[in-house]
Amino acid sequence: IARNEDPVYMEGTNDVTKDIVSLWREFRNLPTSNRKEGEKTGSNDLTMEYVTEKLSRFTTDQLQAKDKEGYNAILKACSLPSMSPHVLQYLITTRKVDINCKLPQNFNRHLFTIKGLVPGMSALSVAIKSGNVKSVPTFTRRIGEISVQSADADGNTALHHSVLSVSKVSFQKLFPLFKPLKWKKLRNKDGKNPLEIAREMKGLSTEKERSISFMCFEMTKKTETKMMKKEIKKKDQLQHL
Repeated sequence: IARNEDPVYMEGTNDVTKDIVSLWREFRNLPTSNRKEGEKTGSNDLTMEYVTEKLSRFTTDQLQAKDKEGYNAILKACSLPSMSPHVLQYLITTRKVDINCKLPQNFNRHLFTIKGLVPGMSALSVAIKSGNVKSVPTFTRRIGEISVQSADADGNTALHHSVLSVSKVSFQKLFPLFKPLKWKKLRNKDGKNPLEIAREMKGLSTEKERSISFMCFEMTKKTETKMMKKEIKKKDQLQHL
């Protein structure tokens, strides 16, 4: 992102979201070569000590308060492309902010910085849509608290967004959270569940096509397994008549 675009992300910020943007900038300004090496070792990031020093001055209520654009700390962090993993880890696991918070219903979905974000999106959906898929495993550390069926104004859940964003990593982490076939009832405003969306996706790169094929296989496999169990149970009942 060019430097002259940075000020756009500061619009409507409060003290908290302003610091979130500042931390994002610092992470983005790490030498590219070092960040690429860090992706291999998993160690190159703003240090947790530094992130803590920057954000520990805020109370939990301050971290969760919305700014003029409708963002709080976690929503802002999730919305910024290529956010520091340690910032998200600090907010989710150390400060334990509300991971089910949503963008407000009056959220302006037409702003330059939005990139497909819509009112009612949960922090998890925002992270997936904005490309911060590496944070999904961090969210699942609080697995019992995640409202997986939370839907945005378009009726899409985080699982829908995993498919729409062709994020195999997100899908692999989220799909097991749903009871067998329960995801089939998750239909967006177009009346489509995640499998139906996946089956309709066309014109993808070879890599993305493989990811979608994997998702379709996993969802179909669950469906077939459930049907087989029902058929076996039915046969057993008939045999005992």
